Amino acid sequence: MHPFEQTISIVGPLVGAVIALTLFFRLMGRFDRKSSGEGSPNKFRGIVAKNERVTVHLNNGTSFEEVLLVGFISSGSPKVALPFEWHSLFILENTDGRRFLIPAKQLKMIEVPPKPAP
Repeated sequence: MHPFEQTISIVGPLVGAVIALTLFFRLMGRFDRKSSGEGSPNKFRGIVAKNERVTVHLNNGTSFEEVLLVGFISSGSPKVALPFEWHSLFILENTDGRRFLIPAKQLKMIEVPPKPAP
């Protein structure tokens, strides 16, 4: 057997396996992102209505009244350039349009007002 054929018979399957695994994990990552609902701005459907104002209480006793829960930043990807402490943030919007990013560890309670009777 020629040395080139010997090398290709060993290296070829290894390269093919690396390519197959790369494609497999990329597809799995794409399906995972689609099923987790990433990209939807409001992940609180069923709990808080889209434009419903809530009161958010923090661990230190501070409370934000009449704010919108805009969304949640949960970056499990190392590609996101956020400090480690900021990997789980709630995005709140005040009545005048100001937005607050609050670490999830700081939240104590979210108060949702009762639904008005029809």
